Amino acid sequence: MKVDGKNVQKLSDANLDRSELRKAKLKEASENFEAIFLNLMLKSMIKISSDENNSIFWWG
Repeated sequence: MKVDGKNVQKLSDANLDRSELRKAKLKEASENFEAIFLNLMLKSMIKISSDENNSIFWWG
């Protein structure tokens, strides 16, 4: 490949596109992890609060 300004710009754009794609995938993965984590946490809280002997609430 001949190195000139046009080709350098194409390579730069391709790298930028990959970087943006990587950021989007990372964001999606982190949001999915957050959803799973919150789901597990809420399930644990519900399970504990339904057990009167181990209630996390003072009135339980």
